[in-house]
Amino acid sequence: MASDRRHQMVTAAAAFETSSEPVSGVSGACVVHIRGQVTAIEVPQLREALLLELSNAHDLHVVIELGSVQKMDTAGAAVLVEAVQTALKSGRKMLVCSPGDSVVRMFRLAGLEDVLTCCCSDPDETLRRLLEL
Repeated sequence: MASDRRHQMVTAAAAFETSSEPVSGVSGACVVHIRGQVTAIEVPQLREALLLELSNAHDLHVVIELGSVQKMDTAGAAVLVEAVQTALKSGRKMLVCSPGDSVVRMFRLAGLEDVLTCCCSDPDETLRRLLEL
C-alpha cells in the first residue's frame, strides 16, 4: 500500500521536502517527489532520503520528480548525480522527471548534461519509459 512507504523529510526552515510512493501500474518502481529548494543546506537530508529509497530491495526503478523544485544549486545537482550513479552501480535504473528550466540550467552550468539524458519531460513519458525497461 502506498501509505506504508510514504515518508517526509522537512528541514527546520521547511525549504525542502520529499515523499515517495510506488508507481501505479509498474511493479518494482517508486517515485520520489522533491519539493521546494535543493541547495547545499538541504543536500544532507536529500542524500539520506535518496539513499533510503535506493536501499529498498523491492524497487528496481526509481523516478525522481522535480516539477515542484523552485531552486537548485550545484550541490543539489551533485547529489542527484550521486544518486543516479549509486542506482546504476546497484543495477537499478533512475529517471529524473519534470525538471524545470532553472534545474536544467543548473545541470548545464555544472557540466552535468549526462544526467539530463535520463530525464523525462512529464509523468506520462516516465511511465512509458519505465514500461520499456
